Amino acid sequence: MIQKINYRRSSGTKKPLVLLHGFMESQAIWDSFFKVLGEERCVITLDLPGHGHTPQFADIHTMSFMAECVKTVLDAENIEKTTIIGHSMGGYVALEFARLFPERTTQFGLFHSQAATETEQGKANRNRVIDLLKQNKKGFISQFIPDLFAPENVEKFQTEIRNLIEIAQAMTVENIIAAQLGMRDRACRLDTLKTAQNPVIFIQGKQDKRCTDELMFSQIQLCNQAEVLYLNCGHMGFLECEKETIEFLR
Repeated sequence: MIQKINYRRSSGTKKPLVLLHGFMESQAIWDSFFKVLGEERCVITLDLPGHGHTPQFADIHTMSFMAECVKTVLDAENIEKTTIIGHSMGGYVALEFARLFPERTTQFGLFHSQAATETEQGKANRNRVIDLLKQNKKGFISQFIPDLFAPENVEKFQTEIRNLIEIAQAMTVENIIAAQLGMRDRACRLDTLKTAQNPVIFIQGKQDKRCTDELMFSQIQLCNQAEVLYLNCGHMGFLECEKETIEFLR
């Protein structure tokens, strides 16, 4: 499998850190993080299955399968333990990695992400997205991505939004649906928050419509310890508040 997973490792040697991208993104979202943090730290980024330059492996990409892919990369790079942080869908994968491989996890973090399973309404919404993708992938992506940003940031980040749309449009409908189904059917991982031995990392956006304050702060309270960065942004803090998030992770 390792030959099929597209990834990169920085030149730094200290404190391994894995950064996982979200739905319809690729490891390219971490370019600035990789450059800055990777000077000292051993930073790993990868294209999750069906994203970027990693192919689709199955009709459904479960979060556990994606976590296994991360482990495959770490095994190939002889990295025994790591901090793992995921944006949105990548947070679900980070949680699954921490659950499956606690002995390999120094610390894990949720970057605009959360640990509960989908509600029935959430599952219905994901089914609706699948229908929209089959009807008009290009139109769906063009509307979906700008809506992830805080309203006042849409104009400011027009170049970045175009880049994200280009990354998403490069995916096939089948690639996108495989991830949608994996997220729709993911299990509840609140227990993983409760049993974490080290502080859980949370990065939350005040204007994030997909991961609300109410949801996030209720989950923070489940942790024995937490490290929280609260930003005035939407769902895309790695762009909307790039400097703050890089410094926090440093």
